[in-house]
Amino acid sequence: MKNLVWGLVLVSFSTLACPNLVGSFLKCQSLSGQPADISELRIEQKDLNGTTIYDIYSKDPSTGDIKTEHYEASGAPVTTTIPDSDSGATVTTETTASCKKDDLNLSLKIMMDSNKIADLKVKVNLNKGQLTQVYTGESMGEPVNDTIICQ
Repeated sequence: MKNLVWGLVLVSFSTLACPNLVGSFLKCQSLSGQPADISELRIEQKDLNGTTIYDIYSKDPSTGDIKTEHYEASGAPVTTTIPDSDSGATVTTETTASCKKDDLNLSLKIMMDSNKIADLKVKVNLNKGQLTQVYTGESMGEPVNDTIICQ
């Protein structure tokens, strides 16, 4: 019985630890001056069995295409492997989403066959209607260090 109570308490605290990021943001800009590659952003959020689920919809400003991303903030890595139709190589992505205080923390690793393509960390938070995304890591052998602000 004691373990059941602690389990319920831990599930409750893990849910509370995730920030409310729900909103629609019509303008996003990079603080580095690089194109943000996002013209509109919408975030939906729900709780499923004690895990916070984020669905993020972003619009590509050049094509108008809507990209959908789904993150379960459980702290467990999610691995996806697909063949690349252009090269015949195997692309593996490992994504981990977790929450700490007011931040959604994302970790993304991409491998093509045995070559590392990207290893990125993204910290996302919402403060007074401003969504901040801080990117760090490496992509295609180049360092990544940028902040994107959406309002």
